[in-house]
Amino acid sequence: MVDRISSLPDEVLCHILSFIPSKVAVSTSLLSKRWKPLWRLVPALDFDFPDDQRKESYSCFVQSVYTFILSRDLDQPLQRFRVRCQTPLCDTPVVNAWLNTAVQRRVESLYLSLLFPSIHIFSTVLCCKTLVVLKLENIEVNTFCSVDLPSLKILHLDRVIFLDPRHLVEFLSGAPNLEDLEIEDDSWVTNSYDTEGNFRRLPILVKAAIDKQGIPLDLVYKVQLLRQDDMMNSVPLCYKLDIFSAVLSSKTLVVLSLQSLNVKVLCPVDLPSLKILYLFNVEFLDRNQLAMFLSGTPNLEDLEMNAVRFSNHANEVIFRRLTKLLRAVIDKNAVPLDILYNVHFLRIHDVDGEDFQDFQDQNPEFGNLTHFQDQIPEFHNLSGFELCYLNYTQYWTHVFEVLEYCPNLEYLSIDMGCVERDQKVDWSCDSCQPLVPKCISFYLESCCLKNYRGNTGEFKFAKYIMQNARVLRVMTIRTACDEGEKDKLEMLKELSLCRRISSICILSFN
Repeated sequence: MVDRISSLPDEVLCHILSFIPSKVAVSTSLLSKRWKPLWRLVPALDFDFPDDQRKESYSCFVQSVYTFILSRDLDQPLQRFRVRCQTPLCDTPVVNAWLNTAVQRRVESLYLSLLFPSIHIFSTVLCCKTLVVLKLENIEVNTFCSVDLPSLKILHLDRVIFLDPRHLVEFLSGAPNLEDLEIEDDSWVTNSYDTEGNFRRLPILVKAAIDKQGIPLDLVYKVQLLRQDDMMNSVPLCYKLDIFSAVLSSKTLVVLSLQSLNVKVLCPVDLPSLKILYLFNVEFLDRNQLAMFLSGTPNLEDLEMNAVRFSNHANEVIFRRLTKLLRAVIDKNAVPLDILYNVHFLRIHDVDGEDFQDFQDQNPEFGNLTHFQDQIPEFHNLSGFELCYLNYTQYWTHVFEVLEYCPNLEYLSIDMGCVERDQKVDWSCDSCQPLVPKCISFYLESCCLKNYRGNTGEFKFAKYIMQNARVLRVMTIRTACDEGEKDKLEMLKELSLCRRISSICILSFN
């Protein structure tokens, strides 16, 4: 057998070896003489030490890291240096010795993950002229020096604690050419300090992910992608409103993701370039606020809203149609379906039934929430539609109400959610649907029922689809995870006996 891999140039082989741990890369030297020297030429070093508190094991690991680094030619640049050491034995002198050696070899990408040791990062690292990517994880920074990272473009801080709050200000100020910034999972300071007015703007930042309050949004005023998680967990959105307005009136923002926010006051929204908007666990004062928010995103193409809530009920809410929207994932009743008329894909998922009941108890004037409250538009462009229930709806008329307005639908998925096997269901196709919806007869190619338990309504719906969908290619049945093998076999037998009008239809039972 011809060994074609070994015949590849050194540069190609070393590039391949750079994606595996250094320990594994060294083991390839045993393959043949051709491979013996290659590990010394690999432009990346990758070390991982598990949660092991034995001093002997840790000493061997430290020595191996030194050996690997020092065995490299000083004239050969180090593209990537990654160390993940999950033991409390790791200390500052050892870590900085590794980092300084990597800096001497003109490291370009540095990833350091420790088990929260309190360390002092030497100036040789924070003044590295070649560093382009810096990722720190599980680190407590106790002392600090000046920062001068002119080439740094990517900075990710994950669970990094600064004992002196001014250090984060200095850190970001020393990286004026940042393009990608992530500060996540409690990466912040242990002491109070008013940082307002001390942060410098990052003029070429393109992407930002920030999960804590205290980082002024004015810092990221020119980003194209912004994700904020838990920014205002205990503080209303009116906090630093003037700074937040800089983001909500950004002319360059393309992607915006907001999570765990309580919106009390909303500044004017003008986001002409925004194409993707994600809202998760966001509470607005009322639906008027959400309408105002969406009205400032005229070019939106992708909208996801999950667990969006409203503190108060508002009458006569006017939403503007999102004419360029192509994809929408929404909570039922969060927005009128009419504004989504142009989408190609639509998923409607429900909140917990208890939340519905609580809302109805507090707002009896809102009426029955078991039906879509807004008039359904004609979805001429809709090709994919998913309905997801956390608490199962018994009334299949909901499905047919919507399908009548989706004349060109090709894919339909229904997630049954939670339902007891013996729960009584209402099958209303025979009485309420004398005419088969156009999309089922002529366009539906794929149908999927998730969390299937073989109830009467579920079975009759699956049977109805297979008997009426003329171009159906696949009928997919995904059973609930707690169904027994015997019950699954009975479901499969029952479904297999159903007539299929489409000669190419396949029954996929999972």
